Amino acid sequence: MHATVQRYNQQGPQALSDRRHTNPGRQPKLRPEETTQVLQALQSPPPDGGLWTGEKLRRWVVLRLGKQLSLNPIYRLLHTAGFRLKVPRPVGDPAAQEAYTKTSAKGSRRRGGGTGGSGLCP
Repeated sequence: MHATVQRYNQQGPQALSDRRHTNPGRQPKLRPEETTQVLQALQSPPPDGGLWTGEKLRRWVVLRLGKQLSLNPIYRLLHTAGFRLKVPRPVGDPAAQEAYTKTSAKGSRRRGGGTGGSGLCP
């Protein structure tokens, strides 16, 4: 509040206008050329193999660009660039599934009217 009064005293009534549209916001953590380097690095496998993760990319930025970033700007960069989460899904063993279905009891599922045990309807 003190800053607003001080600004009014110095600049007059126009100092009380909404100035949010003139605020450019915080500067990006990475410069455009650094962002390009990161996106180029994603085109090849990570140094330790496997798939790129947010943590691997964060470490790469620290080692190559010398900037400490949390995971949030890394994930925001990936999302903005169009990358999506890619996680290998487990594949079931067909033989184990077949053995399970053969040994499981067929009548073990509860069937009925769903009255909860007394068998009486209101």
